[in-house]
Amino acid sequence: MTNKDGSCLGVATVKGRIIPAVRMTRGGKWVKANAKEYLAKQEWLAWELKTQMTPMPERTPLCLKVEFTRAWLFRGDLDNLVKSILDAAQRAGIILNDAYIVRIEAEKHISTEDDDLTEVSIWQSETYLGQPTEIVKR
Repeated sequence: MTNKDGSCLGVATVKGRIIPAVRMTRGGKWVKANAKEYLAKQEWLAWELKTQMTPMPERTPLCLKVEFTRAWLFRGDLDNLVKSILDAAQRAGIILNDAYIVRIEAEKHISTEDDDLTEVSIWQSETYLGQPTEIVKR
């Protein structure tokens, strides 16, 4: 996957189930089963992203595109799946902070097989709010 002008700073293809982001408290992440499962999967997902992508430039507006191909299309809200990707990218050091993401494109597709597949692309925004990126970075 690439952006509209064909350039891309990072691309990753992840095979396996992505768990949607789980709301948790500081104490609940050690007790709740779904929080423990999410955090364990985050370690795996961060490793997958880290082995396929390089860190993005600091203080730069970034764009994210994610395509989820899932065996169960309606399992997991799209926004929580995207949050899971952002959390893992931040944990892996691919992005410094998800606040630098200024544009998100996300889709879910039904898989013809039993395996889930996720494709992630990150690229630098050429403009932000109509201003060239160099002006925004000040």
